[in-house]
Amino acid sequence: MRKYIVLPALSLALLNTSMAQSGFKLGLKGGLNVTTMTGNDVTWLEREEGFVRQPKFRPGAHVGPTFNLGFGRHGNASLTFDVLFSMKGSNYYYDQYYYENVDDTVTTKLEVKESVTRLGVDVPILFRYRTNFGLYGEAGIFLSIMPVTLFKTDDPRYKEESTTEFDYLDIEEGLYRPFDFGFTAGAGWISKGGFGIGLRGFMGMLDQYETYGFVGFATVPTGRTVNVGAQLSLMYYFGWDSKRRR
Repeated sequence: MRKYIVLPALSLALLNTSMAQSGFKLGLKGGLNVTTMTGNDVTWLEREEGFVRQPKFRPGAHVGPTFNLGFGRHGNASLTFDVLFSMKGSNYYYDQYYYENVDDTVTTKLEVKESVTRLGVDVPILFRYRTNFGLYGEAGIFLSIMPVTLFKTDDPRYKEESTTEFDYLDIEEGLYRPFDFGFTAGAGWISKGGFGIGLRGFMGMLDQYETYGFVGFATVPTGRTVNVGAQLSLMYYFGWDSKRRR
């Protein structure tokens, strides 16, 4: 009976020792996103009325757990990945935007702005190399799942009738795809106590704005819009300096 108690306990102890020797560390991360979506997709206002939409960067945030698996005697080379609840998106403005009133007697130049907010989860996976001074560089891939998209506009025409506004907003939000995949790279510093700061840039590879055009009698996807941006993060790893595994 005793061996059925001792053997599982011994196995668990060996597993914990193996994880410690491999340099596995759990941490928390949070910070700022600065993102935009750029490309050659054409919106309804551009296609129907000739206005040009200019993308601008939009601030957001991210927070979640981070994991680091170190290799070698000191764990300087490592595989790191995060699970981050993230807010991305883009701001836009229309240059030379003109609004005509109902009887077309007054034309007013407006600075119409739009915003797209995307909420979801980012999972970046990177190879990292850290020097003995704590400085590191990293590069890898990321996967984003963004099931929620919120679109806003201050175009006065969509405030005149609520049905028009809501229909337009629903259609616009439905054009954004919920998945993205791309590349990311960055650099930063981690102290011996486990506190750190890092900066990453990223670029998505999948089209994010699903527009269609006519070729003959068929509709085909037109244009391409991608996610680009940067993340500034503060992080803390628990037990970072134990057994000289940083």
